[in-house]
Amino acid sequence: MRKIRYLALLLAVLLLPGCRETPPDMASPVRFYYKAVQDEYSAAQSALGYETVDAVGHEGDYAWILTRYFSGPQSGDLVAPFQRSTELLSAELNGTQMQILVTESLAELSGMDLTLACACITLTCLELPGVESVSISAQGSQLAGQQALTMSREDLLLEDLGASLISADYILYFSDTDNRYLIGQTIQVDREQENLPAYLVERLIGGPDEAGLAETMPLGTRLLGVEVVDGVCSVNLSAEFLENAPRTDLAQRMTILSLTNTVTQLDGIDALVLNVDGQPLEHYGRMYLAEPLTFESGAVGPARTALNELDADLYLLSGESRLLSSLPVRVRQTASQAAVELVLQALLAYQDQNGYHTPIPAGTTLLSVYQDGTCCTVDLSAEFLTAGENLTLAVRSVCATALAQSESPWVRITVEGATPQGDYGTLFDAQQWQEDWFIQ
Repeated sequence: MRKIRYLALLLAVLLLPGCRETPPDMASPVRFYYKAVQDEYSAAQSALGYETVDAVGHEGDYAWILTRYFSGPQSGDLVAPFQRSTELLSAELNGTQMQILVTESLAELSGMDLTLACACITLTCLELPGVESVSISAQGSQLAGQQALTMSREDLLLEDLGASLISADYILYFSDTDNRYLIGQTIQVDREQENLPAYLVERLIGGPDEAGLAETMPLGTRLLGVEVVDGVCSVNLSAEFLENAPRTDLAQRMTILSLTNTVTQLDGIDALVLNVDGQPLEHYGRMYLAEPLTFESGAVGPARTALNELDADLYLLSGESRLLSSLPVRVRQTASQAAVELVLQALLAYQDQNGYHTPIPAGTTLLSVYQDGTCCTVDLSAEFLTAGENLTLAVRSVCATALAQSESPWVRITVEGATPQGDYGTLFDAQQWQEDWFIQ
């Protein structure tokens, strides 16, 4: 399980995971800095990584080097911190300062996202001979209210090592105001704090301090006890946790996962079980809790449209119900694939977790998605037909997910390019949205 530990200040580039050793056959190696994929959703505190490019023959051609940089990383372990539409317009060395101008799309970033993007650009430019600082501007736009942002290496080494000896940063996971994603609030905690899991739960019950975050703990909830045994944290809450539970499925999910992610971020805690007045809690609304809960990175948001992330819904089964429930998902968009295709791929790749599970057989792959008039046809691999008694639910899961994303009012499923032959009734006819498919 991946656990994210936030740093006390803005960025720390003292440790750079995902870095590659310089290939011995490179005559003019230049490091291109990007974000490390494993920390894709940890905001500006994400770890950075680099890949090495050979600039032989272009050593003094800053425009050539940086144009190649803005085309994005080749390594699957790295991701560009700026939008794919961001391009270099000019690069000029003025004294020891590299002055670069990029397209206006960079100005769509703000806050930590903008800081991280500029830090990666700066570190890359500092690889070039004679560069001691970098001035970044976007055509026709301001960056964080300024015509240009200037950074040097000193601006990037901001980790307060002295402070980290007496305090550590942890995250309280609250909800966004739409109850779709968890949003983290970073707090500093004294390293001598006793019973850290209980302290974090108490802080979570107290509610957020930052604007734009919604409380997740029901009114009146009190912490009765916390116990950690063999990596499993047992949290005992008062009856108000049940009595005043949120009414919607999405809000109930945010309540449970805010506790789960807040507690399981801690070293030595791999899972969470919940109790109310000392009794095991197996259901919370329609959410099934009989199995221990684990850190769910996919629940952490927000979906960042400025970085080409799509906010969509997967339709899955929740708990013991035979009806579908929506699950918010972030999907990174690409230029070559339609949104409905990307969301369906996310559906087929979904791994059961924290009470949600898929009726679609493992190994099912998406072969194609195409539009034919008012009908969207989804072609799947032969594994889809091994769903057995869950086949009807599997069809509904695929159709509902496609209908929610597609503009078509109809969706039909084919298998290996053809309508399946057999005793399937109307299951593989074109399907419309049916309210009785879903939990109401």
